[in-house]
Amino acid sequence: MSPDPAGGAHLSEDGAHLVTGAPEGILVWDMNPAAHSAAMCRIAGRELTAVEWSTYFGDEPQTPTCADVLP
Repeated sequence: MSPDPAGGAHLSEDGAHLVTGAPEGILVWDMNPAAHSAAMCRIAGRELTAVEWSTYFGDEPQTPTCADVLP
């Protein structure tokens, strides 16, 4: 997998990472949703509110997402 310096994007063979080229250099994006949830919990320091959950997940039933991340 080699990024396109012109700004293209390439998905790793295992689908775990997206690599993009940019004028500033190469960016590697973690495609694991669990990693994004954990980062959100650490940054916010709390669970999503009912309004936030509804905004981002619609009618999906709200479930705890930070139990394994927050003390």
